[in-house]
Amino acid sequence: MSTPGRRRAGDRRTAAGRRTAAERRTAAGRPTPPGPERVLAPAALVLVGAGLTVAMDASARRARARRVLGWVLEGTVGLLLVGSGLSVFGDAVRRTAQRPA
Repeated sequence: MSTPGRRRAGDRRTAAGRRTAAERRTAAGRPTPPGPERVLAPAALVLVGAGLTVAMDASARRARARRVLGWVLEGTVGLLLVGSGLSVFGDAVRRTAQRPA
């Protein structure tokens, strides 16, 4: 049983029983402001696209029998870009899932 004036664990209301500012905004029908995931997801897609482009260019260099060191380094940079883009995209998905509804 809860006594009046005491807060339970997880209760966001103030001691006086009023709603917090975030609850009032959500209750009023206004959505919460967008977070950093609105920027991270598109940036991640750009990184993945750039990485795939660089890796495909390295593949074309390899087919033309250019120097080994050139296409290996370019391919490595391309794969690093793809990996970092996937990592940033995963972070954006994680932040979106953790946002309050």
